[in-house]
Amino acid sequence: MDVSFAARLYIPTICPCCGRYIFEEKGKYEICPVCGWEDDPVQRRDPDLPGGANRLSLNEARKAWGKKEAGE
Repeated sequence: MDVSFAARLYIPTICPCCGRYIFEEKGKYEICPVCGWEDDPVQRRDPDLPGGANRLSLNEARKAWGKKEAGE
């Protein structure tokens, strides 16, 4: 069976917020079913930027997710 060119180039990417979910493609506005982060390419490039597709910046969301995971 011949593997298509696209399949050979497929490189999944983990959620930049929780690190648990694997997105099909980086920065395509998929929503993580684990933490709810919307994968915004602008916020990936500037993790301190609030707004965009998400209310919090990526760094704020990571911090909030870490507290939630720790049970705080």
